[in-house]
Amino acid sequence: MFKCKPLAAAIIAILATQAHAADNSAEQNQSGADNIVEVTQTGGQDNISYQSQTGISNDGMVTQTGATMSDAVQTQTGNQNFADIAQTTTEQSEAIQLQDGDNHDASIVQSDSFGATARQYQQGSFNTAYTEQTAADLSTAVIDQNGSDNFAESIQNSTELSVSEQRQVGNENTSLVWQEGGARNDGLVNQEGNSNDATVYQMNVSDSIADIDQQGDLQVASVTQEGTEHSAEIKSNGLQNEAYIDQSGSLQTASIYQDGTANSADIFQVGDSNTASTEQTGDNNYAIVDQDGSMMTASLQQNGQFNEAYVTQAGTDQLIDFAQDGADNLLTVTQTGNGNELTGSSYGDNNRVDVLQGGDLNVADIQQIYGSDNEVSLTQTGEANLAQVMQGGVGNQAMLTQSGMGDSAIVSQMGSGNMATVTQQ
Repeated sequence: MFKCKPLAAAIIAILATQAHAADNSAEQNQSGADNIVEVTQTGGQDNISYQSQTGISNDGMVTQTGATMSDAVQTQTGNQNFADIAQTTTEQSEAIQLQDGDNHDASIVQSDSFGATARQYQQGSFNTAYTEQTAADLSTAVIDQNGSDNFAESIQNSTELSVSEQRQVGNENTSLVWQEGGARNDGLVNQEGNSNDATVYQMNVSDSIADIDQQGDLQVASVTQEGTEHSAEIKSNGLQNEAYIDQSGSLQTASIYQDGTANSADIFQVGDSNTASTEQTGDNNYAIVDQDGSMMTASLQQNGQFNEAYVTQAGTDQLIDFAQDGADNLLTVTQTGNGNELTGSSYGDNNRVDVLQGGDLNVADIQQIYGSDNEVSLTQTGEANLAQVMQGGVGNQAMLTQSGMGDSAIVSQMGSGNMATVTQQ
């Protein structure tokens, strides 16, 4: 996602040549007025510090301590920029900060390090970038900002081979990646637009990935993952969309796609090997998926406006796959037990589907193929029951209850004002 800027590449090439020539090398270039640079290098071998300032009242500081082939590069072009690098026990660590414009604030801290890389690029004005890696190892943190009043922060703590990459193009965007527990975790944020907010936490993780991509304005996205190998992806295009993913346990997968205005999607998963996805195209759609168990699968698609879907799953090996296309459609599903399945769709406006599956191995397929104001209410509390409902037209109602074992019910309604009631015990 991020590429080394030409200026940074040139500086690195120069420094690589200098590294063979001498221990602890420092070069400071200043052009302008009231600029301040400070370098402290302490420990040995081939440490290189390069700082260049062009403008007024810029402040640059480098501290390296333990060292061994550590590189610190800072260039400031503009006025009243602040840049600070501190690497502590290091070894082959690299820190680069390039500032172009006015009133930028950038800080890198790497601590016990070993081969850790941190790069921060700022263009525009009043951008703020903070990176802190702590135990570091071979971790990488990159922040790239282009615009004004953007804020990005990366904290990785115990790290190892973790990657944090944040890119902001526009104004007043906010991004935070915080990973904590360590191993090969990836936290990726891309923001293009204005006043977007993105957060990635991964806590006591191992081999998890979180990817947030926001295109547009005033959008909010958040990913919180705990366990081991989680995968979370959020893509939001448009205006005022909100997306939240919260996963615990291990091997969870969640994705949210939004294209439009004021859509909202929430996915919560607890347990093992659950999968959830939502797709929203249009305006003011709302979806919630809440899974507590293992081997759950939930897939929701919403196209249109003011559609709502509420899904709750508990137990083991449940499946929901449902689509809404139109306006003001409502889906409410609760699954408990084991091995229950719901598939279906609502096409049209103001259709209602309410499903409760509380036994084992029940299967339901509900298709509202066209029309408006159609309603299906289904309760399955037995075992291995099958229910199929098809509706087309206006104002049709179907109410089904299955509490026995191995029952089958099929309802087809076309036209208007039809009512069907099925009870199987």
